[in-house]
Amino acid sequence: RGRLQGKSTTPTTATWIDIPPYYSKELTRKYNEWLKGNVQSEKLGLIKKEAGVSASEEVPRLSPAEFKDASQLRFQTEAEFLMATESNFYIQMAEYLKKDLGVKCPVIANSDHDHSRNGLALVSMTSLLDAVDGYQC
Repeated sequence: RGRLQGKSTTPTTATWIDIPPYYSKELTRKYNEWLKGNVQSEKLGLIKKEAGVSASEEVPRLSPAEFKDASQLRFQTEAEFLMATESNFYIQMAEYLKKDLGVKCPVIANSDHDHSRNGLALVSMTSLLDAVDGYQC
């Protein structure tokens, strides 16, 4: 839904809002670091070419409006980054809660509310912890 783009800066009281522009830039920076360490140079070159950036420039993250026109390589590479980032967060947070803070109860990563989108990515990440909270709204 574009909430990771950091485009909406209008204050709101809504539950679901965009991340701030600062975090959007940070996510793009982390994406480009991840690309350098996880994507073969030939494939990274293809992604940069498709994105219209030089070898020294950052690859911008896709907006939802760009999904349908993106190559399979670019779309799946960015999706892999986002899934790895979320999975790492959940695993590291669970370890912190259990090992550092001594939490003894089951740790649930997030709830899957079936927001009319494919929930496979979310369930694959949330199932890394002790239990999954999933239901349809």
